[in-house]
Amino acid sequence: SKKKKCQDSDIIFHPNHNKVRSEFLGQVLLLDPDVGQRNCSIMINDLTTSDSGSYQLRVNGLNKTSTLGPRTNLSVKDLNQRPTVTNPPLTEGQQATLTCTAPGLCSSSPPKITWM
Repeated sequence: SKKKKCQDSDIIFHPNHNKVRSEFLGQVLLLDPDVGQRNCSIMINDLTTSDSGSYQLRVNGLNKTSTLGPRTNLSVKDLNQRPTVTNPPLTEGQQATLTCTAPGLCSSSPPKITWM
């Protein structure tokens, strides 16, 4: 089978934000913004199952473009964590604190919480 070549329309991170696919704008960050440190690792925030797929690093130099390393396959599964709520023994007339811990707190955007 023929391997799909990456096109400019496939870009998920680039210093020129106009080249980035709209659904990845602001979602992908370099771990070390100083590429002179030779660390090209990225962090992808707010992953969804639709982000599953094949990814590859391409470096554009002054005189050439290099594709580095094999593609890496990313498989994103549905979130299976659920919020947990704990509450102390309740006494009429006293103040009570209900504590909710939700998954996703390490993400760039915190979860949306609604108490009902």
